[in-house]
Amino acid sequence: MEETVRAFNYLIDQGLAFYWGSSEWSPEQLTDAFSVCDRLGLAKPVMEQPQYNMIDRANFEGTLIPAIEKYGLGTTVFSPLAKGILTGKYNAGIPEGSSPRVINRLGTPAGQEILAKVEKLKAAAAQKPWIVAEKLECSLAQLALAWCLRDPVVSTVMAGASNVDQLNENVKAVAVVSKLSADIVDEIDVILDNKPAVAPKFR
Repeated sequence: MEETVRAFNYLIDQGLAFYWGSSEWSPEQLTDAFSVCDRLGLAKPVMEQPQYNMIDRANFEGTLIPAIEKYGLGTTVFSPLAKGILTGKYNAGIPEGSSPRVINRLGTPAGQEILAKVEKLKAAAAQKPWIVAEKLECSLAQLALAWCLRDPVVSTVMAGASNVDQLNENVKAVAVVSKLSADIVDEIDVILDNKPAVAPKFR
């Protein structure tokens, strides 16, 4: 860890970088890094880049948040659409040329449960009568992005796009965030059925 911290500090001292951050680090690694920085007077990390989305939330919500809050880190979450799963594109079948990791994940009973949840989320985004009182009227991808952005610990999301139209559609998720009331988030949690236990305060 000391070598890592020293390397980033060197880059900053040389004017080759302004800040540094970590990706997928554990609370223990973050504590180790800050301890080294304090001991040697070196530049501290300013952000953490974890994976976070409606499907993969256990590590971020159940483990990382207390450490992120303790150290005042920003977060740039990646894979907010779960490699495209949360766009709904796999619900009609897995297209040829799909990522082997996605194929392996969705080809299991647990993967089929994920797709069933995605179908319900799609209905929620499109505002089917049975889901929520407020109108979301957005795409499933926009709902998934807005769901990440509504978390006060999330600074920004890394939303991939294969073309300009897709990018423009993803950006519209910002307008959906304000529509995600506590009641809607609770109903989404019922659909997802994967909310982790609240992590204890990190010391």
